[in-house]
Amino acid sequence: MRFTSPRGGALSSAAGLPIADTIAFTPPDDGVVVICGGSAWEADTAPDLTDALRQSLDNGCVVAAICGGTVALANAGLLDGVRHTSNGADYLPSLSKAYRGIATYVDQPQALRDGQIITAPAPAPASFAYEVLAAAGLPEDAARQVKDMLRQEHQR
Repeated sequence: MRFTSPRGGALSSAAGLPIADTIAFTPPDDGVVVICGGSAWEADTAPDLTDALRQSLDNGCVVAAICGGTVALANAGLLDGVRHTSNGADYLPSLSKAYRGIATYVDQPQALRDGQIITAPAPAPASFAYEVLAAAGLPEDAARQVKDMLRQEHQR
Protein backbone atom coordinates (compact mmCIF):
# COMPACT_ATOMS: atom_id res chain seq x y z
CA MET A 1 0.00 0.00 0.00
CA ARG A 2 1.18 3.49 -0.76
CA PHE A 3 -0.34 6.90 -0.20
CA THR A 4 -0.27 9.28 -3.13
CA SER A 5 -1.83 12.56 -4.12
CA PRO A 6 -2.28 14.17 -7.53
CA ARG A 7 0.87 16.29 -7.20
CA GLY A 8 2.59 14.71 -4.19
CA GLY A 9 3.53 16.51 -1.00
CA ALA A 10 2.04 16.96 2.43
CA LEU A 11 -1.68 16.42 2.95
CA SER A 12 -3.90 17.67 5.71
CA SER A 13 -7.50 17.01 6.66
CA ALA A 14 -10.31 19.47 5.97
CA ALA A 15 -9.80 20.68 9.55
CA GLY A 16 -6.07 21.25 8.96
CA LEU A 17 -4.74 18.15 10.73
CA PRO A 18 -1.53 16.91 9.06
CA ILE A 19 -2.11 13.47 7.55
CA ALA A 20 0.83 12.33 5.45
CA ASP A 21 3.60 13.27 3.10
CA THR A 22 2.77 11.69 -0.24
CA ILE A 23 4.37 10.95 -3.58
CA ALA A 24 2.79 12.05 -6.84
CA PHE A 25 0.26 9.56 -8.21
CA THR A 26 1.46 7.37 -11.04
CA PRO A 27 -0.53 4.45 -12.42
CA PRO A 28 0.36 1.21 -10.65
CA ASP A 29 0.86 -2.05 -12.50
CA ASP A 30 -1.77 -3.86 -10.45
CA GLY A 31 -3.97 -3.61 -7.38
CA VAL A 32 -6.71 -1.18 -6.41
CA VAL A 33 -6.59 2.58 -6.90
CA VAL A 34 -8.81 4.35 -4.34
CA ILE A 35 -9.98 7.92 -4.93
CA CYS A 36 -11.13 9.38 -1.62
CA GLY A 37 -14.05 11.77 -1.59
CA GLY A 38 -14.15 15.39 -0.64
CA SER A 39 -15.20 18.76 -1.90
CA ALA A 40 -11.86 19.29 -3.70
CA TRP A 41 -13.22 17.16 -6.57
CA GLU A 42 -16.17 19.54 -6.94
CA ALA A 43 -13.99 22.62 -7.52
CA ASP A 44 -13.04 24.05 -10.89
CA THR A 45 -9.43 23.58 -9.79
CA ALA A 46 -9.77 19.82 -9.18
CA PRO A 47 -6.80 17.80 -10.43
CA ASP A 48 -7.23 16.07 -13.77
CA LEU A 49 -6.34 12.40 -13.31
CA THR A 50 -7.83 11.27 -16.63
CA ASP A 51 -4.68 9.81 -18.18
CA ALA A 52 -3.45 8.21 -14.95
CA LEU A 53 -6.82 6.62 -14.17
CA ARG A 54 -7.23 5.28 -17.71
CA GLN A 55 -3.68 3.89 -17.60
CA SER A 56 -4.46 2.25 -14.24
CA LEU A 57 -7.43 0.47 -15.82
CA ASP A 58 -5.33 -0.53 -18.83
CA ASN A 59 -2.78 -1.98 -16.40
CA GLY A 60 -5.50 -4.20 -14.92
CA CYS A 61 -6.16 -2.21 -11.76
CA VAL A 62 -9.54 -1.84 -10.14
CA VAL A 63 -10.39 1.85 -9.73
CA ALA A 64 -12.60 2.78 -6.77
CA ALA A 65 -14.10 6.13 -5.78
CA ILE A 66 -16.42 7.30 -3.03
CA CYS A 67 -18.40 10.53 -2.70
CA GLY A 68 -16.73 13.44 -4.52
CA GLY A 69 -14.07 11.07 -5.84
CA THR A 70 -16.64 9.76 -8.31
CA VAL A 71 -16.36 13.14 -10.10
CA ALA A 72 -12.76 12.27 -11.01
CA LEU A 73 -14.00 9.03 -12.60
CA ALA A 74 -16.79 10.88 -14.43
CA ASN A 75 -14.30 13.47 -15.71
CA ALA A 76 -12.10 10.66 -17.03
CA GLY A 77 -15.04 9.03 -18.84
CA LEU A 78 -14.68 5.88 -16.75
CA LEU A 79 -18.36 5.74 -15.79
CA ASP A 80 -19.69 5.75 -19.35
CA GLY A 81 -21.35 2.38 -19.99
CA VAL A 82 -20.53 1.08 -16.50
CA ARG A 83 -23.08 0.58 -13.74
CA HIS A 84 -22.16 3.05 -11.00
CA THR A 85 -23.52 5.12 -8.16
CA SER A 86 -22.63 8.40 -6.47
CA ASN A 87 -24.24 11.13 -4.37
CA GLY A 88 -27.54 11.22 -6.28
CA ALA A 89 -28.65 11.17 -9.90
CA ASP A 90 -28.07 14.93 -10.37
CA TYR A 91 -24.66 15.05 -8.68
CA LEU A 92 -22.32 13.93 -11.48
CA PRO A 93 -24.13 15.73 -14.34
CA SER A 94 -23.94 18.97 -12.35
CA LEU A 95 -20.18 18.69 -11.73
CA SER A 96 -18.70 16.97 -14.77
CA LYS A 97 -19.00 18.27 -18.32
CA ALA A 98 -17.47 14.99 -19.54
CA TYR A 99 -20.00 12.73 -17.77
CA ARG A 100 -21.99 10.56 -20.19
CA GLY A 101 -22.99 7.77 -17.81
CA ILE A 102 -26.48 8.76 -16.69
CA ALA A 103 -28.01 5.77 -18.52
CA THR A 104 -26.05 3.36 -16.30
CA TYR A 105 -26.38 5.31 -13.05
CA VAL A 106 -27.88 3.28 -10.18
CA ASP A 107 -29.45 5.26 -7.36
CA GLN A 108 -28.63 3.16 -4.31
CA PRO A 109 -27.17 3.78 -0.85
CA GLN A 110 -24.48 1.05 -1.06
CA ALA A 111 -21.24 0.78 -3.00
CA LEU A 112 -21.47 -0.81 -6.43
CA ARG A 113 -18.87 -2.77 -8.37
CA ASP A 114 -19.06 -3.27 -12.11
CA GLY A 115 -15.97 -4.98 -13.48
CA GLN A 116 -12.93 -2.86 -12.67
CA ILE A 117 -14.94 0.10 -11.33
CA ILE A 118 -16.18 0.54 -7.74
CA THR A 119 -18.29 3.56 -6.80
CA ALA A 120 -20.08 4.63 -3.65
CA PRO A 121 -22.11 7.55 -2.30
CA ALA A 122 -20.79 9.48 0.70
CA PRO A 123 -22.72 7.60 3.41
CA ALA A 124 -21.51 4.15 2.26
CA PRO A 125 -18.06 3.65 3.83
CA ALA A 126 -18.81 0.11 5.04
CA SER A 127 -19.90 -1.32 1.69
CA PHE A 128 -17.16 0.67 -0.06
CA ALA A 129 -14.51 -0.79 2.27
CA TYR A 130 -15.88 -4.28 1.60
CA GLU A 131 -15.73 -3.87 -2.18
CA VAL A 132 -12.20 -2.41 -2.06
CA LEU A 133 -10.89 -5.12 0.27
CA ALA A 134 -12.51 -7.87 -1.81
CA ALA A 135 -11.02 -6.39 -4.99
CA ALA A 136 -7.61 -6.28 -3.30
CA GLY A 137 -7.81 -10.02 -2.70
CA LEU A 138 -8.91 -10.26 0.93
CA PRO A 139 -10.96 -13.44 1.30
CA GLU A 140 -14.69 -12.72 1.07
CA ASP A 141 -15.40 -13.87 4.65
CA ALA A 142 -12.74 -11.54 6.07
CA ALA A 143 -13.90 -8.61 3.91
CA ARG A 144 -17.48 -9.21 5.03
CA GLN A 145 -16.39 -9.17 8.69
CA VAL A 146 -14.81 -5.75 8.18
CA LYS A 147 -17.98 -4.52 6.49
CA ASP A 148 -20.12 -5.81 9.35
CA MET A 149 -17.89 -4.16 11.97
CA LEU A 150 -18.03 -0.83 10.15
CA ARG A 151 -21.79 -1.08 9.72
CA GLN A 152 -22.28 -1.65 13.45
CA GLU A 153 -20.81 1.78 14.15
CA HIS A 154 -23.76 3.34 12.32
CA GLN A 155 -26.53 1.42 14.06
CA ARG A 156 -28.40 3.02 16.90
